[in-house]
Amino acid sequence: MGIVAKQSFFNLTFLLTGVLIGGISTIFIYPTVFENNLEEWGVIQTILAYAVLGSQFLNLGIPNIAIKYFPKLYKKNQQGYLIFLLLSIPTIALSIFGLFLLFCQNTFLLLFKEETALMMKSHLLSLFLIMIVNTFYKGFHSFTTAKLKSNFPLFLSDVYIRIALLIGIGLYYFEYIIFSELLSFFAVAYATQTLLIIIYNYKSLKRIKTKQDSVTKKELTSYGLFAMLEGSTSTLTGKLDIIMIAAILFADDVALYALGYFIGGMVALPHKAITAIAMPLVSKAWEENNKTEIQSLYSKTSINQTLIGGFIFVLIVLGLNDLFSIIGPKFEAAKPIVILIGISKLADIIPGINGGIIVTSKYYKYNFIFNTFLLAVTYISNLLLIPEYGINGAAIATIISFMMFNLIKGIFVWRKMDLQPFNLNTLKAILVLGASFSINYFFPIETGNPIINIVIKTIIASIVFMPSVYFFNISTDINGFANKLVGKK
Repeated sequence: MGIVAKQSFFNLTFLLTGVLIGGISTIFIYPTVFENNLEEWGVIQTILAYAVLGSQFLNLGIPNIAIKYFPKLYKKNQQGYLIFLLLSIPTIALSIFGLFLLFCQNTFLLLFKEETALMMKSHLLSLFLIMIVNTFYKGFHSFTTAKLKSNFPLFLSDVYIRIALLIGIGLYYFEYIIFSELLSFFAVAYATQTLLIIIYNYKSLKRIKTKQDSVTKKELTSYGLFAMLEGSTSTLTGKLDIIMIAAILFADDVALYALGYFIGGMVALPHKAITAIAMPLVSKAWEENNKTEIQSLYSKTSINQTLIGGFIFVLIVLGLNDLFSIIGPKFEAAKPIVILIGISKLADIIPGINGGIIVTSKYYKYNFIFNTFLLAVTYISNLLLIPEYGINGAAIATIISFMMFNLIKGIFVWRKMDLQPFNLNTLKAILVLGASFSINYFFPIETGNPIINIVIKTIIASIVFMPSVYFFNISTDINGFANKLVGKK
């Protein structure tokens, strides 16, 4: 087994394991543990959102620099310079931010509603510690990936940290620790994650270099700042709904929204895998000026994401009532969020890899403009809709944002590059998905057991969906995979 195939196998294993652990935790364990203390769950989500956002700003684009310039520095045995950057630049940025938080914490707390601010005040240290270690972790994660050793970072990000957090939740649930100690436990878990990846790079640490002559400082600075701005814009957009709900509503609203968002967000699961495969191929096609290949990849990713993501959405909607009967009545308010977020994810994945085509083309800087546009639309729509419609307003804002975002990117790719992803198979896919949903909807299943209901509905939908996709040859990739499974040439 080659290095790419071997790493891909382990990466997929860790990714699926992480999804399984995250799903069980978010859908079943967290609601059980925090059933009577939803505001505590909301505080956790808020702290993690701010920690992720803060670390994205404070690493100043160093993780992106590590990915881009590692090959060039490695040729001259100067990759130790990246270690110097990974340690020094975030340290300076974090020191400045730490002083701000120390002397201006009351200003920071103005971002929250009064009740949430009171809860957050006693946990600012945990927030800052998680932000610190996450800033360094991001850098070393990228450095390790750049060395073509992606298995261990992915294990730490998708498996280790989820298990560690679950252990903390278990200790809290069985009353071995109190809530403030739980957040301290989270900080220690993230710190351990960072320590492990630093130890993993121990040999590189011994080769630290403060100077190099492979890349100009101007180029590093320019690229790093651009990457920081683009990454921060994208991260802020992804966390803005949580941040604004915490600012306008209450901590328990954050918890309900997070639950609904996680379930609805499963619609986008195929996007990460498909994009990871397609992006290098698109980049190679641009290098060869092969627009025919790019058009083919554009159409294939769109149809595959539509079929797989759409079918996940169908299954979620069909099993929604049964699922929430298991989770519990206190979480009913999250049901509309699931559907609305699912729709927003469909709006994001159906257009395929329009963003990837832009990033790998000569128009790559336009991606920052589009991300800034997305951020602006997201902020304005949340500001208008959350006070009026609560957490449902945040979900509606997400739909509006992603629809406009992908519309403008799609038009740009079409007008500038003469590429668009849709064809007759797109219509076929929508019709098949509609049929898969309708069979269950018009002939409802009710056995008295929600788990059995979900299983039966899934089977019926699959019986309609899978043969239809194959018979109408909607996706050549899916048909090819099916043929391999049955040994058909």
